[in-house]
Amino acid sequence: MLGNFSFGAYSKREIIHMAWKFVREELKMPEDRLRVTVLETDDEAYDIWKNEVGVDPRRIVRCGAEDNFWSMGSEGPCGPSSEIFWDTRDTRYAETDDERWLEFWNLVFMQFHRGADGALHPLAMPCVDTGMGLERVASILQGKQNNFDTDEFQVIICDIDTRCSPEQSSSNVDLDKALACKRIIADHLRASAFLISEGVFPSNIGRGYVLRRIIRRAVRAGRVLGINESVLSALYPSLELAMGAAYPELLERRQLIVSVLESEEKMFLRTLDKGLVLLEGIFASDNSKRLVSGADAFSLYDTHGFPLDLTEIIARDSGWTVDVEAFEKIQRQSRERNKASWKGKLTKQDSVASEIEATCLEWEEAG
Repeated sequence: MLGNFSFGAYSKREIIHMAWKFVREELKMPEDRLRVTVLETDDEAYDIWKNEVGVDPRRIVRCGAEDNFWSMGSEGPCGPSSEIFWDTRDTRYAETDDERWLEFWNLVFMQFHRGADGALHPLAMPCVDTGMGLERVASILQGKQNNFDTDEFQVIICDIDTRCSPEQSSSNVDLDKALACKRIIADHLRASAFLISEGVFPSNIGRGYVLRRIIRRAVRAGRVLGINESVLSALYPSLELAMGAAYPELLERRQLIVSVLESEEKMFLRTLDKGLVLLEGIFASDNSKRLVSGADAFSLYDTHGFPLDLTEIIARDSGWTVDVEAFEKIQRQSRERNKASWKGKLTKQDSVASEIEATCLEWEEAG
């Protein structure tokens, strides 16, 4: 995201003019493929777009607060927003369908402060938060329908194609599913590499758990494509080729990134094989509801390190569902037992460590 903030230097009028000038004159996007949205009650923004910028009123859409009002939280700075959209001309949709339009620029006008009572009070100094999606703009300028068709991603996806098993292109794997798996791998390779380069490592808490989950999801996607070995570490040279010039840290920290990816992938491949065998046994059982019980899902997670979201994906692919509510209940009970066990064993000197461990458990559950 390419963003910019203004704290009193410029306001709604100036940023609307600057955004439109950049889109039309620098990016040279044709006006007949653009439209803008404003909050339905923001007559000021509507008037600027229509009477000052000169946008055809048929291309200005008034939307409700759920779409065009930004807030930091239940209280704090907030205000209306205005967005710029690109007509993808996707033939699957009519011009009036939202799915046909790609938002690539957002202008947030922080004009108010919402109090604890929900009342809005004008800010003494209105602010602006504006941002443009770099990859979305790249897809527009390159004439592509989505981010994954742009040059950088295609370098990685073409490499994935060379590693897929011959069976992947047969009727065994749905083409849409195969495409989705390739995009998952490419996206998660990039995210994982940058996280590791910033000092985040796979773990069961916080950011480390996010990293672990996206690596595991990519490994699972590789398995669907018939790639039965470490996929992210093998594809790393393609990521370097696509993005290394712009992000030299990918080259400087190559050894660390590849080592972490390969270690985590190999560990999870063993877990994945175990989990798949166990799930196949469940799918083969006489279960008219085609439901993976909460107890089975928790056993996969707690005993074998098989994450719930992966169990859900595999179950869904087989026409099954997972009793998530029962899983979460068993997980809460397990955490409470663990906490009680710690409290019974701890001395006064251990109290601080106990609090840390309890917090870690809560983070792990939250993912």
